[in-house]
Amino acid sequence: CMLTPDQDSGSVRMQSLLEVLTELRCKTTFVADNLEFKEPYVGRLQQRGIEVLFHPYVTSIAGLLAERGHEFDLVIVSRHYIAAKHVDAVRQFAPHALVVFDTVDLHFLREERLAELEGNALARAAARSKREEELAMIRASDVTLVVSPVEQKLLHELMPEARVMILSNIHEPVAGGKPFAEREGLVFIGGFQHPPNVDAVLWYAQEI
Repeated sequence: CMLTPDQDSGSVRMQSLLEVLTELRCKTTFVADNLEFKEPYVGRLQQRGIEVLFHPYVTSIAGLLAERGHEFDLVIVSRHYIAAKHVDAVRQFAPHALVVFDTVDLHFLREERLAELEGNALARAAARSKREEELAMIRASDVTLVVSPVEQKLLHELMPEARVMILSNIHEPVAGGKPFAEREGLVFIGGFQHPPNVDAVLWYAQEI
């Protein structure tokens, strides 16, 4: 979907990455899998010099790549369930491009941890299936991005031949405000459609 950096961490990271690429004088293009046009987000990206493509000017990712794939030296596909839909078209229509798979996070690792906590055989089977999907996407890519050394180490153990690099979350430093001694309380900022966030708050409330 369109990047909404005021609403979720993944959008903050991806928009920051696009801005870094633009600052490096790359001509940078963003297109959402659902071809969404959503303001003010499209306008804000465009103001930063990022080309944004959307419906009705683009009717499919494959069609876009067939028309313009030769332009791109680097194609970043984000999240395995999105990347898997488009990697074949990327390889066909941009054969010279470096294909980078941005995991955002390893979904199978999260699901394996959940299955272990719950002791659920069905959840374990789902996690195994997710692992195979993500590893297949890593095999189909030239470079894989993860956000932590833990994920990099795990993938090195599972697929030593894969080129796995760390690209952490990216944040602009901000002024600290009040000194710590003058503060009290705790605020948790997170999207609660993301199950680990719900789990974290419940664990904090119940256990800590």
